[in-house]
Amino acid sequence: MFSISKDDIVAVRRAYMAGGHERAMAEVRRRWLLLNDKTAPDVLDRILAMPVDPVPFAGKREPRRDGPKR
Repeated sequence: MFSISKDDIVAVRRAYMAGGHERAMAEVRRRWLLLNDKTAPDVLDRILAMPVDPVPFAGKREPRRDGPKR
């Protein structure tokens, strides 16, 4: 048995959004080296189904306002 943190879920989801199923599977295998070929796809499906609050990418914030300051 192993633990899955919120950071793990976010990293796998970002890999899935950026490169699809294969890239997400590579991220799962990178994070949990002891998963075998039979259990890794099941773990990936469970991770993608887990609810998590959206986390913004680093560096994203409200845009600056153009024009004079009030």
